[in-house]
Amino acid sequence: MDTETEIYVIESRKTGQARKTLVQSHIAPVDTELSNDYGCSQGHLESILDSKCASHEISNGAPLEGHEDWRYSKHDRHAVLAPIKKGTELGYFSTMSATLYTSPDIQLICTNSNLILNKIVGTGIFVSPAVVLNATNSKGVSLLLWLSGCFITWAGLFIYLEYGFRWPLTGGELYYIDKVYTRPARLFTYMFASMFVLIGGVQANALTFGREVIIASLGSHPETPVDPRLQKFFAVMVVTFVCQLQAYSRFIYVRLSNILALSKISSLVVISICGFVALGGIRGSNSAINETSYGRANLADAFKTRSSSLDQYSLALLNVMRAFLGYENANLVLEEVKKGPSHDERRTFRRSVIFSVMIVCFLYLMTNVAFFAACTTDEIKSSPETLTLFLEKVFGPSRHAQTAASTVICLSAAGAIMSLTFAYARVKQEIARMGLVPVPQYWSETSQRRTPARALLLHWIFSVICILITPLDGPSGFRLMSTFYSYIHTWFSILLGGALLLAPVLSCFRDENGAPWTPKTSKLGYWLLAPLIIVYVSANAFVLIMSFYHHDTQDGVDRTSQIVSSLIGPIAGHCVLAFGVLWWAWDLYILPRLGYHFATEEKKVYDPKWGIEILDIRYIRSLEPPVAYVYHFLGPILDRCSALFGEK
Repeated sequence: MDTETEIYVIESRKTGQARKTLVQSHIAPVDTELSNDYGCSQGHLESILDSKCASHEISNGAPLEGHEDWRYSKHDRHAVLAPIKKGTELGYFSTMSATLYTSPDIQLICTNSNLILNKIVGTGIFVSPAVVLNATNSKGVSLLLWLSGCFITWAGLFIYLEYGFRWPLTGGELYYIDKVYTRPARLFTYMFASMFVLIGGVQANALTFGREVIIASLGSHPETPVDPRLQKFFAVMVVTFVCQLQAYSRFIYVRLSNILALSKISSLVVISICGFVALGGIRGSNSAINETSYGRANLADAFKTRSSSLDQYSLALLNVMRAFLGYENANLVLEEVKKGPSHDERRTFRRSVIFSVMIVCFLYLMTNVAFFAACTTDEIKSSPETLTLFLEKVFGPSRHAQTAASTVICLSAAGAIMSLTFAYARVKQEIARMGLVPVPQYWSETSQRRTPARALLLHWIFSVICILITPLDGPSGFRLMSTFYSYIHTWFSILLGGALLLAPVLSCFRDENGAPWTPKTSKLGYWLLAPLIIVYVSANAFVLIMSFYHHDTQDGVDRTSQIVSSLIGPIAGHCVLAFGVLWWAWDLYILPRLGYHFATEEKKVYDPKWGIEILDIRYIRSLEPPVAYVYHFLGPILDRCSALFGEK
C-alpha cells in the first residue's frame, strides 16, 4: 500500500484554535526498522500532534476565521522539525555512569537528573549565602530561610510535575501558559515569549565564569579588580563555545554535561565534609592559631542579632529561591525525556526530578552550615568571595585555595550555562514554531545535524547582548542584572500556581475524554496539593510585592560600590512584560488590520534523506510582512551565522 494517513494541524496565531483533518496522501511508506533506529516509532508523531491539539478547540472540517481566502498564498514558508535519535533520550543516569552501573534503568536517571542538577547548582550556592546573611544579619535566620527555600522548592516541584503529567510537551511553561490563559487570546503567551527571547538567561553565570577564569589564571586575590572588558570577553567566549557545541553534537553535549554535573556534586560533598571537620574544631596545619572564632563557636549565638527590615527578608528570600531555580528544567524538554512503561510513562521524569531536588536540598543546607561553621558573620559579610574565605579558614591562606575556589565556581557556571542553553534553545524553537517571532520559518528549522542550530543562534544573540549591557562598575549593578530574570519569572510562577489551584473547575485541565482533572503526584489527592500551591504562590507573591519597596542595596549587600536603586530590577523586568503586550497587540490586532494574516500548518511526512518521519511546518501568510524584506536582505548573513552553529 503506497498511501499513509497524514495528520494536519492548522492553528491560527490570533485565536490559538486548531483543527485536525485526516486526508489520504501519496507518500512513501515508512521503513519501520530504520524509523526505530532513529527513535521515531510507529504512532510517535501522531501522539505528539494529538497532544498538541488536545488543549485547543478542535472542530472537524470547520474552517478557521479568514483562513480559506489565503491558505495557498505564494508567501507561504516551510520549516522542518526532526525527532532525536533513538537511544539518546534523556533518562535516569548519565552515560558517563554506564561504566559503573550495568542496569539500563540506573543508567537512565542521571542524564535527566544532570540536566536539572546542572541548572540548579550554578553560582548561586557560592554567592547567595553571603547575600542572605548580609540581608538578615543572622546565621540562624539565614539557615531558616534556606530551609524555607527547600520547602518552597518542593511545593513548586509538585506543581511542575502536575503540569508535566498533564501536558508532556517540549516548551514547558510556554505551553502551560498558552493552554490555561486563553483570554485574552495568547496575551500571556506573548508576554512569556518576550521574557524568553529578550533575556538570554545565562548572563549572570557567564559573567561569573569570565571573572573566575581571570582570577584562577592569574592566581590573584578575589578583591583584585578585574578588567570588565576582559571579563565580558571570556563570558561571550563560553556562551559561544556552548552554543556551537550543542549545535554540532547533542551526544558530546550530554557526555560533557554529565561530567560537569558530577564535578559540581562532588565539590558540594567535599565542602560539606569540610564543614563537619570545621565543627569538630579541626583545621589545616597552615591555619593561623590566633584567628577569629572557628567551629561550633561560630554557631553558638546564631540568632543573637537579626535584621528588622521586612524588605531585606524579601531580598534574602528572592536570592534563596533564585539559587533553587532549575527544577522546572526537565519540563522544558519533556518530549526528549525517555518514557517509562505504558502504565507509568512519566516515571523517568518524576523520579529524576525528585531525586535531583532531594540531593540539592540536602547539599545546599550542608554547604551553608559549612560556611557558617568555619567563618564568622563579619568575615562573610566583608569577604568578596565566600568559598575562597572558607577554604582559607579550613586549610590556611594560600594561592592554591584561591585557585581551587575559582576553578570550582568556573565549573559550576559552565555546567549551568550548558543546561540553560540546552533547554532555552528548545523553548525558543517552540516559540518560533508557534509563529510568535519574526521570520519563524528560519528560527524553528532543525539543522542537518538534528539540533536546533538556528534557535541556538537566536539564544546566542540575545545572551551576548545581555552580557554586553550588564554594568560591571560595582557588584550591586551586576547583582540586580543577575536577578533580572527572577523578577519576571516570579509572575509566571504565580500564574501557574493559581491556575493549578483552580484546576478542578477549569475545563482546560480535563483530559481528552472530558474526565475531570485529578492530581497525579500524590495518592492523597487535591487536599495535599492545595496547601503546597498556596505556600508556593504566597512566597512568590511576597517576593514580588516587597521587591517594589525601597531597600538600599548599599546598606543591605554592598558597602563599597556605587548605590544602585533596588527598583531597577523590578521596573526593568516589567518593561519586558510590557514589550510583550505591545508585541501581542502588533501581531494580533494591528497587522491584521493592515491585511496581514498568519497561521501554521503541521503535517507528518516521510523524509527519504534521513529515512524517518518528520514534521513539516507550513507558515501560511496572506502577504509578506515588512520584516520579511529585511530578512531577504540579511538572509545570506544569517545563513553564514547558521553555518557556525551546526548547519551544512
